[in-house]
Amino acid sequence: MASLFTPPYFDVGSGLQPADGALLNFYVVGSGTRKNTFPTAAATPGTEHANPVVADALGVFPAIYLVGDYDWVLDYKTGGQVRTG
Repeated sequence: MASLFTPPYFDVGSGLQPADGALLNFYVVGSGTRKNTFPTAAATPGTEHANPVVADALGVFPAIYLVGDYDWVLDYKTGGQVRTG
């Protein structure tokens, strides 16, 4: 079973959450290799999120479930890294 990803407080300078279209990228720890995330705790193969996961018009990301360890990078939709973890 997967664990729900709870992003830390994102201070992007203009509020409590990223802007619409922000990009949340997930990687294998210590590499540039993308790693799958899932919309449910079942983490069923074939149901993965697109990578990067894109924030909606309000800057909110859908539920993101992870299996194992990940590195993540938050980018603005227009480019430019905001935060990593």
